[in-house]
Amino acid sequence: MKTVITENIISDGFPMESDWQAKFKIVLTDSEFQNIVSEVQFGGRFTAEGQRYFYGYDREMQPNDWVLRVNFSHFDFELNVDYKVGSGGFSALLIQGGNDMVSGGFIVGGTVRFIEMNPVEGKIHGQFTNVWTEGGRPDGSDMDPAYARVISFASNGKRV
Repeated sequence: MKTVITENIISDGFPMESDWQAKFKIVLTDSEFQNIVSEVQFGGRFTAEGQRYFYGYDREMQPNDWVLRVNFSHFDFELNVDYKVGSGGFSALLIQGGNDMVSGGFIVGGTVRFIEMNPVEGKIHGQFTNVWTEGGRPDGSDMDPAYARVISFASNGKRV
């Protein structure tokens, strides 16, 4: 078995060894980020290998439940610095209704801050602030945008 080290991540070809428990909290708001529409919390996973992403959703996946995916192209972020969405190194998708795609899309505005960044130990904590989405369904039809005052995502170093 060949071991490869890429950007300080050890890869031995078994993705489950790099999957960590994750949790998410989302405070959904109106378009002015003033009035809270709802708060949702759910679990998921953080994968440090390959595509490198956070992914979470409510296991019941009802039509109004939310899905969040945060992708990383690298882990070289300074801690406690606000990064504008779209500045590079990460992207995110927030969808209501899973495959039904009721609302949401790609997060296109707002900021993200990384509080902890240790992918080797499976410990990452970040928070988006005042974000909104744009996008449509794969068939080209539009979706209503989603707005969130806070989206918190964290992995605690415990394996899935």
